Amino acid sequence: MKLKFSHFIPVLTIGMFFLSSCGGKKEEVKDEQITKDTLKGQVIADVSLIRANIPSPTSISKGFNKAGYPYMKNLLNPSGKGGSYASKYQAAFGMGAYGADLGYIGAYNQNGDASEYLTQVSKLAQQLKIESAFDPAFLQKMGAAKGDSINDMLDQAFAKAERNLRSNDRMATAAIVIAGGWIEGLHIAVEAIGSKPKDDKNKDLYHEIYVHVYAFQNVQDLLHQYEKDADCKKVLDELTPFNAVFNDYANAPNIGDKDLGRLKDALNTIRTKLL
Repeated sequence: MKLKFSHFIPVLTIGMFFLSSCGGKKEEVKDEQITKDTLKGQVIADVSLIRANIPSPTSISKGFNKAGYPYMKNLLNPSGKGGSYASKYQAAFGMGAYGADLGYIGAYNQNGDASEYLTQVSKLAQQLKIESAFDPAFLQKMGAAKGDSINDMLDQAFAKAERNLRSNDRMATAAIVIAGGWIEGLHIAVEAIGSKPKDDKNKDLYHEIYVHVYAFQNVQDLLHQYEKDADCKKVLDELTPFNAVFNDYANAPNIGDKDLGRLKDALNTIRTKLL
């Protein structure tokens, strides 16, 4: 297994699910759902190194407003789809995607839409038995949150969700949630940027797209850790045909608008099949 560390410092633990998109000191999050960690130490170490190199969807979301892009709800996975996600795989992948959607919604302070999507996340969390991360108290606080604090709270809630999945030896499920967030976050970014050329306002967003694509191998590595799980294997099977596309972009740090066509096509195909 080959790991890449060029853009991320692997000092995080597997307990971090969505890396924070905001600066500042944060209070330690305490889990209400106490469970026994059943993963072996070496497994935790191996997965931690991979997980540390997969960026958060919220890190890409904060660049949209700064670059002057309008809010486009049509880019998101419709909240109504959440009610049809009956299997564990659908709930996990959908939850990851909705996390990325919420990061985008939070970047524009769209509280009405945030409430709509949080309702679906809460329902999916119940299906996955990690409901303590999105309990009524959390939802109430999110309803009053504004600006950076929205993504801050999302980061903490999803971190708590992953800690509980790890503690219950359900990292295969966590891997699918992570993959769902990675794919949806990248999809939103390439669709939002459209064909607008790189300039001083959006150059950071272009760089974030590159950073996310660069993490493709790490997303695959994480899923490979649990490829005996049928759901993880399903996600891997959908990603594999596009290895060449993602690897080409991973070697193109100066990516520009004219380079995004193949990436958009790949993400739309993957997203259509998995969501």
